[in-house]
Amino acid sequence: MQIKNTPYLDTELLMKDMNDLRARAAKVWDYDPRLAISANLTHPSAQKLEQTIAQYEQAQYVIALPTGQAAIAVALFSLIGANRHVLLPDCVYGPVRLLALRQLKSLNIEASFYIPGDLDDIVSLTRDTTDVIYIENPGSGTFESQNVGDIVRFARERGIKTVIDNTWQSFIYSQPLNDSVDVVLHSLSKTASSGKVFGGCLATNDFEIYKKMKDMAVFLGHWISPRDAEIVLSEIPSMQERFEHQNSIANDVISFLKSCAQVSSVLRPDLKGASLFSVALNQSITQAQIDLFVESLKCFHISHGWGGPRSYCLPTKPTRARNPAPSNLVRFYIGNDHSAQDLINDLRHSFKKEFAV
Repeated sequence: MQIKNTPYLDTELLMKDMNDLRARAAKVWDYDPRLAISANLTHPSAQKLEQTIAQYEQAQYVIALPTGQAAIAVALFSLIGANRHVLLPDCVYGPVRLLALRQLKSLNIEASFYIPGDLDDIVSLTRDTTDVIYIENPGSGTFESQNVGDIVRFARERGIKTVIDNTWQSFIYSQPLNDSVDVVLHSLSKTASSGKVFGGCLATNDFEIYKKMKDMAVFLGHWISPRDAEIVLSEIPSMQERFEHQNSIANDVISFLKSCAQVSSVLRPDLKGASLFSVALNQSITQAQIDLFVESLKCFHISHGWGGPRSYCLPTKPTRARNPAPSNLVRFYIGNDHSAQDLINDLRHSFKKEFAV
């Protein structure tokens, strides 16, 4: 089917004639990514989005989904068998930890949490029943970097699949499939859509994995809406420009934060990617002071979200099973709705107001 450039926003897919209907029906479970069969399996807007992301990811197969969490769940439920085992980084995104400790546990799937960046720890925790090593690069909240190539080489030697959440760097700056990662996932709700809609995606070069994940997505009812797909498509062309502009602002803000007496460290990896990072404040600062500091900021909004034009911050206490996170963490996201100087002035004023310096 030739995909038109005009948006296809209907949830119904029209057939040309009975021959067209029967030809598509005969291939419905083949999941040919080039063929739109029915709107809930693959509609033209989703196809355009999948093909666009595939070019960036250098992937053969992409599945567009309604949320990033849907992408995570589809990948894990597709690749881990009952009574098996999964390895997750100790810095893993909170809902993934809960998914492992609740839903996966109910299927007798055990989860172990490895110290991010420590390959020896991964090796020691790996079992004969390990099906998947899950990677976040960088880690959630504390932004630890991982050597993806080393993890993938070890996993392949043991016949273990690798899944990476690549939302932070995005497909603009990072293509982990080139490092032989089996599955790459993204939350399209962040920078890919400029925070305008929910969305997620999965990318792979393995057709058998693609079919497993597509089956799971279809049977769980996970597909992106035509309108959301079109909105993400409209935002992708500006991603690199937005990244570069926001990173420039973030660099100036971080330079200021590093000079502040109240800041003990800035947690930001040496990777290209989104302007999302955390700051560890001094141990002498109380939680009540941190709350007042965050609330007194005028240019930063309080939100768990990130990816859009506005700047956000919030106190955060990442959950850890093994390696404790620094205390007194505040997570910042630098948008593009204010200049670096506006944000720095806002921070300077709030530091002086709430910490009396």
